[in-house]
Amino acid sequence: ADFRDPKIIKRDNEYILLVASRTIDYVGQILIYSSLDGLNFDYKNRIVLQRFYGDIVECPDLFHIDNKDILVFSTQKAILSSEVQNSFSVFAFIGEFDLKQYQFIKEYEQVLDYGFDFYAPQIAFDGQNHVLIAWMNSWERSMPTHLLNHGWAGSMTLPRVLKLSDSKIVQSFPTSLLSNEKRVMNEASLSLISKQELDLVVSTTYLVEFEVKLKDTDVITLKVLNDKKHYLNIELNGITKVCSVNRENAYHMIHTRLAEDNIMRKMSLSSSIKCSILVDKSSVELLINGKSMTNLFYSNDKSNLLTIDSKENIALINFRLFNY
Repeated sequence: ADFRDPKIIKRDNEYILLVASRTIDYVGQILIYSSLDGLNFDYKNRIVLQRFYGDIVECPDLFHIDNKDILVFSTQKAILSSEVQNSFSVFAFIGEFDLKQYQFIKEYEQVLDYGFDFYAPQIAFDGQNHVLIAWMNSWERSMPTHLLNHGWAGSMTLPRVLKLSDSKIVQSFPTSLLSNEKRVMNEASLSLISKQELDLVVSTTYLVEFEVKLKDTDVITLKVLNDKKHYLNIELNGITKVCSVNRENAYHMIHTRLAEDNIMRKMSLSSSIKCSILVDKSSVELLINGKSMTNLFYSNDKSNLLTIDSKENIALINFRLFNY
């Protein structure tokens, strides 16, 4: 049932067709077909997932980076945990696709995004890099722009370049964003004074990047899309080694009809952080050491501040701000 989302790839002289589906017992599966001419396909095998991954698979994709095969798929109603925070989540298996048995041999797996709004990614190859674009929204959620009769809902993520590092997928923004004419700040070291807020006036769309070595006692907070009353709160916590995104101060709250948190998402941190945050009028795409948190956030029209503060004195290294 739920036969959908075909994706065709070519391996050697063979076309492989992946089709999303589910079993009659509501377990997600990926059906695998093969063709030599790209027109006539024969069923070969299926990948049946555990119920943990949800009851339907959507948007399967298979690609190859650094001698590893990567199988990406989206799922409906995944079992929630500290790692899987969205009922509609995206997973990646890293391993080997067996062209003789038409099966995937998994060596490692990961959640592909830890934010609120990331689903159904599509991956393309531009001749040099594999580039991902995902739907920046989710199912079973309220859509403020629809409810307010704006005539649109949701968005797509910015394209992201995919690489492998220690057998894990890491994401980065295209380097074309980093143009000198768009850069308004370039500080080798930006000092944060303990418990003193630093307010930066920013444009509607901007990118901020920095590196920092978090002490075990430090907490850095960034308020983006900030009008001093409404803002998305990003916390880099050296005590708990967790990055959290909190949208309780949204101008228009997004509600879910499922048993998941409306307010907060979390992602594990290391002490050494390389951070990129792309902010647009209604979205915040956060990349930390190649891991992503993608979020819709509806503020008002006066949210032109980026506010940064720290529990202790600390320096943000290679701090750069780009206005678009």
